[in-house]
Amino acid sequence: MNITIICAIIGGLMGYFYMKKKLEKKINN
Repeated sequence: MNITIICAIIGGLMGYFYMKKKLEKKINN
């Protein structure tokens, strides 16, 4: 596997979970 691809996947997953948490907080508030 290419390091660039691994970094892109990790960054995408982190961004996805970060946005998910943000949206959940918005709904709760």
